Amino acid sequence: MLDPAITEVLARLSEIAATNTVGAIQTRVAAAKATRQHEHTVSELTEIINQLVEDRGELVGIANALREQLVAQRITAEEIKYIEDS
Repeated sequence: MLDPAITEVLARLSEIAATNTVGAIQTRVAAAKATRQHEHTVSELTEIINQLVEDRGELVGIANALREQLVAQRITAEEIKYIEDS
């Protein structure tokens, strides 16, 4: 069974991945350009970029959290020796 903290992190990873597929971003960009209003288009594209940058930061945090969990679960050679000797 997975640790609840890992499950939560993986769920958020799935949400970000689903939101930021190439197709989804292309659709948002195309919709922004379709308005043909320069100011609105620039505003929408800026929002898309800001969201992607924010999501990237969150993904880095998720990667760090998963790395911490992995490091915490590693068993050293000394621990294996101790278990064998017990």
